Parts: sequence; C-alpha cells; structure tokens
Amino acid sequence: MSRLHNLLRKKKKPDKCGFCHAVIAKDETHSGVFYTVPEEEGGTIHQECWEKYHEKCSVKCLHCEGPVAHLPGRFNGKFYPSTDPPGKIHSECWEAYKGSKPAAEKCGECGEPLSFVEGKFSGSYVTLGDGIKVHVECRSAYHQKHTEKCLQCNEPVAPEAGKFCGEFFEVEGKGRVHSECMDAYEETTADRCLVCKKAVRRMEGFSGDFMMIDGGKVHKECASEYQEMVADKCLHCQKGVRKAGEFSGSFYPVDRKLGDAEGEDNESKVHMECFEAYQAQLAEKGKGS
Repeated sequence: MSRLHNLLRKKKKPDKCGFCHAVIAKDETHSGVFYTVPEEEGGTIHQECWEKYHEKCSVKCLHCEGPVAHLPGRFNGKFYPSTDPPGKIHSECWEAYKGSKPAAEKCGECGEPLSFVEGKFSGSYVTLGDGIKVHVECRSAYHQKHTEKCLQCNEPVAPEAGKFCGEFFEVEGKGRVHSECMDAYEETTADRCLVCKKAVRRMEGFSGDFMMIDGGKVHKECASEYQEMVADKCLHCQKGVRKAGEFSGSFYPVDRKLGDAEGEDNESKVHMECFEAYQAQLAEKGKGS
C-alpha cells in the first residue's frame, strides 16, 4: 500500500519522481504531494503522475483493462485473482466480469462454475476418471456419493492423500478393495483352518497352501497336527496311530475289555512299537487281580 506525503510538512524532501524524473517539489505543475512505492518499482511518485505510473507499470484488470492499483476515486486496490485466464479483476469489476464471461464449466458435484470464489473455491479442479470435473473442495463429497466403496472399509475406492493410493483389488462378483485394506479384508473373509482357526491365506508363518478335508480347509503347515488330531489313539501311549516320527504306522487291533488281539467288540489299536509294553502292562494288571 502506498503512503501519501505532503512535502510542506516534511523537513527532508525526496529527490526525483520515479515516473517523470522531475524533482519532488511544489511548483507550477506539481502540488508537492507524492506517493511512495517499493524502491525497485520507482520509489516516490508525484500525486499528479500516480495514475500515469500505474497505467504504464501495473497489471491490468481482465475486465476494464485499467491498472489494478489503489487509484482514489476509481479503484480501491482490491482484486480477485483468476486462473483461467490468469490475471486479476478489480473488486469493482468482479460482478460485471462474471456476467460477461462465457458460461464456465460446472462442477460435477455442486453444479457451480469451476472458477475462483473468494472464501469458497480456489479455482482449482480435478478431472476424474470418467471425465467429470469437480472443484478440489468438492472431490471428497463427489466420491462419497458416486464412487464405488471398498468392501472392507466402505470408503470410496479413489486416491486420497495420505490414506489411499487409488490402487485396488477386484473381488470377483463382489466389488473392490483398496490395496491398503486387502490384508484386513482377507483376514475377515477367508475360510478358517480346521486346526488353528486362523485365516487360510498367505501371511506370516503360512504359505497359503491348504488341504481340503471333510468340506473344510487345513493349512499345509497344520496338516500333521490335523492328522494327529483325527487319528485313532494308541491304547497304550494315547498318541495317534499313524506314520509319524518314531512310529511306522503299523498297529495291533486289541479289545478294550479283554485286552487281546482277537476280540472285535470295543476294538482299539496299539502301535506295533508299543505292543510289548502294552502286554507287559496287562500282565502286571493280571497279577494284581
């Protein structure tokens, strides 16, 4: 903002006008009153040269083509910036300028022109994948109404700074999942292992490979535990009768009640490796009866 000075009230007078280069003083053509501007722009300017200075040096209004500056009786110096085309419009010219412009493109969300509105729109807009343009201020609202939602978080599947990159996974027959939400989605929806009850999917500790058993799934890593869980148990050691570790998988069928290998009622099994110890146990019991 320039400052108006009256030389008659000052002891020290500036030298020359930055526009006409005449000495700043009261004479036949000058009142001695002057304005100051930054030194690199001219320094001091006669009051009588002020409008001429701005006509030559200042940015012009896109509507009236007058200088965008404080000119007493004409313009207060306030303006609106324009991005398309780039420039400035006097606050006094703004309404007329808006009315004279060809109809601006409308925002696909709020329906208002894609232009600067003080305190409301910056004038910037984004073009979405479907070709629709929206104010940057309206982008979030547009996506909330019109963009497909993530199956996991229910937020729009669209880029959002600091939150979503915009990449997604397509879940056949269901919809889309943000790449950032995919782990949580799989954890929520995946089948559970019959043994450990964790999600059957690729994750830390699990390859994602599995076996289908009795209509359910078992992690490859849990297969041995599952086989142990469902196998008949040795009547002697209570471990699964199967080929694993110290056991060959061979066994003797025995009768739980009679304790011999010929009975069929209440039949159970004893590891071949446990059979001698089992017989010794039976003999010991027989002595005590």
